[in-house]
Amino acid sequence: MNISFFEIFLILAIVLFLFLLRPGKKAVVIDIICYPIKSCAGIHLERAEIEDLGIKNDRKWGIFLGKKVISQIEEPKMLKLQPSFKYTSTGIHSHLVLSYPGFADYYLSLSVKPSEDSSFNLEEVEGKYSDEGDSVAEWLLGVFGKPYRLGQLSKPRDLSKLSCFKEQNIKNQGLSFASEGQILITTFESFEDVKVNVPLQIRNKLNIQCFRPNIVIKHTNNYEEDKWGNFSIGECEFEGLKKCDRCRMTTLDSESFEFDPSCEPLNTLRKMHGDGIKGYFGLLAMRTKNGLVRVGDKVKVSSRVDRK
Repeated sequence: MNISFFEIFLILAIVLFLFLLRPGKKAVVIDIICYPIKSCAGIHLERAEIEDLGIKNDRKWGIFLGKKVISQIEEPKMLKLQPSFKYTSTGIHSHLVLSYPGFADYYLSLSVKPSEDSSFNLEEVEGKYSDEGDSVAEWLLGVFGKPYRLGQLSKPRDLSKLSCFKEQNIKNQGLSFASEGQILITTFESFEDVKVNVPLQIRNKLNIQCFRPNIVIKHTNNYEEDKWGNFSIGECEFEGLKKCDRCRMTTLDSESFEFDPSCEPLNTLRKMHGDGIKGYFGLLAMRTKNGLVRVGDKVKVSSRVDRK
């Protein structure tokens, strides 16, 4: 049986059409990370409760020196302080557990009411915290050799008062000890693009954790998250606020506690996904509907924004 050129062309066109209509992989959550203490190590979760300030217990505590909230910029060794939680038989948090290599774990009871509120200022926006007492302060002194205090957030900051959001119509949104945004969204594909472009000497050291994401998504185009406006994950709804401009903290070596002398991966980001001065990675977002987010949940984007 002879097949004409037209028939061959028609068959190929149909095959191509069906190929283009095939169901593609949907953007899906592959990791959820909560950081109970600002700038300290995170806890990987299979599911997380999204509350008014973001992931439950995320950046609920901060380490203070006087009235200043300390970050890894001032104290790189905070990266090795691993918080976790001890639970009752009914699944309620009973203690915040602090772990550091070479030291006995410290158990902070969550049933004891902290001291009176004190004001703090972070990113030029005021909030309030309660000091967790002398006992945990002594433990921190032993670990870091400095008179740090542990404080628990008692009054959130007002997200709308951050200078970067003053032109946006943000109402009734609080903020924990996170610098900006309630949730930081990053994607696997964007990270892989950064990784293949950084100098070889840091490529094997580079981990997505240096960008401290809350929710990591897979099956997107590179930097697609930059343009997400309103989107939902699981039971929750979010609104993207701004691309996250990254700081020197991304260049910290988790083993040596030294900052990369060539300022990588920040320099690469400035060139490939920035304006030469700032480098961007990830999307800062706020929640608009609370609920549960789970690993495996799909992302549904309902609007997009052309962010420069």
